Amino acid sequence: MRARQPVKAQMRNFDLREELKATADRRKQTQERSAIIGRKTTTGGVADIAAQLAEMFPDIPADTVEGAVSQLFRRNADCSRQQLADMSLAALLEMASTGPQAVTSFEPVCTSDCVENETEANRQVRQVVVEEEEEEDLDALLADLFGLPDNEMKVCVKTLCGILSRIVEKPSEPKFRELRKGNARFAAEVGCHPQALALMSYAGFEEDAGAVLIFRGDPNQEPFKRVFEALHDAGEALSPKVAQASRPPVQAGTGGYPTLSRTDARRQHIAALTEMRLKDPRGFQEARKNRGNRGVGGAFARPASPAGAVPGRRAQHFTLNDLEKMRVEEEIAGMPSYADEYRLSHQSAPATSYSTLVARSYDPELIARQALDGTNRYRASKGLPPLRWNDGIARIAREHAEQMASGAAPFSHDGVDQRFRAYPVAYQSAAENLALNNGIADVAGAAVKGWINSPGHEKRL
Repeated sequence: MRARQPVKAQMRNFDLREELKATADRRKQTQERSAIIGRKTTTGGVADIAAQLAEMFPDIPADTVEGAVSQLFRRNADCSRQQLADMSLAALLEMASTGPQAVTSFEPVCTSDCVENETEANRQVRQVVVEEEEEEDLDALLADLFGLPDNEMKVCVKTLCGILSRIVEKPSEPKFRELRKGNARFAAEVGCHPQALALMSYAGFEEDAGAVLIFRGDPNQEPFKRVFEALHDAGEALSPKVAQASRPPVQAGTGGYPTLSRTDARRQHIAALTEMRLKDPRGFQEARKNRGNRGVGGAFARPASPAGAVPGRRAQHFTLNDLEKMRVEEEIAGMPSYADEYRLSHQSAPATSYSTLVARSYDPELIARQALDGTNRYRASKGLPPLRWNDGIARIAREHAEQMASGAAPFSHDGVDQRFRAYPVAYQSAAENLALNNGIADVAGAAVKGWINSPGHEKRL
């Protein structure tokens, strides 16, 4: 027994050293990971941090890593990049040590941007959409300005035209790019109107220390050019000759023109600007290109009430946005249930056995339609129209799913550009979301829920 005691002590000391060494190695790996994250992500954002962590944790799906980092950032929006990296690393270490936390994994989102060459036409379409949205914003700002009383509005427009004209003539002159808000004339003619200050902000002016407005923009950029031309055209439209020719005298009594409130006047100004575009949108865009800018030009005279107008009766103006909103609401209200339609046409007979019942619930055709129904319900909650089932696109997706399930193709977006090109419909953009799960009863529901919880996949939905 005495002879064995040193052996026991020696074995115990050996085990303890091994345990300490293993603990030190684990801490060293953690420190190395923290150092790597600290070096590589202090100048990056959430995407950079997620990308580096995904490389260090290959067993955790990249989409799960991205979701974890995004969630931590939302909870701690004021944290530094280093703090975000440390918190993300700790969370992923815990996740890796406790095993997988979810049965569903997702591939990174792949859209038609993955296609090598995007057509010039698609880029032009997106550019036109952005420009039209900016024009609508400018229309609203102009309408607010024109809602001021006539005498104040005319003086304000004239002063703004002078300010912008001097910047155009001498763009590098500091005294023309800086305006003191305390200047008596500026404060009385422009500064006292929030509508005018908002328009100046759109053009590129910024407030400095609350006392000075500094133009930090570029006179050659589109926002400034739009405002400059719009105010110039407005100044011409508001000249005495134009005003007298376009506005009949107001007569007293019930046969005269009713006095418009400021809200009604604003609505009519926006309607007038929109009506000008609706008369010939294509011609308007061509003229806009030929001018070299996106000004709204020449539609600023206030529309007069018709001769037979009934006092107190308001005119209703519908824009393209109103019509589009009505169309979307109608489509959402009439949204079909593709899963129910499939059950009625293919699974209407009573199930004679439990195996038949299970087989029906895992029918790939039913799951596909359930996924589309879940997607449409989510889109409806966001005020978006439902997507439509297309047999041709469904066939392409089914073939890809069968190849991944059989092992003939990896669980990935490989070949996505070929699948996009095989679509039997014309399209401007396309996207593909994948989901892989095991042992879940509600296959489609789990997939859609995972997509919704993933920022990239949710954007594509």
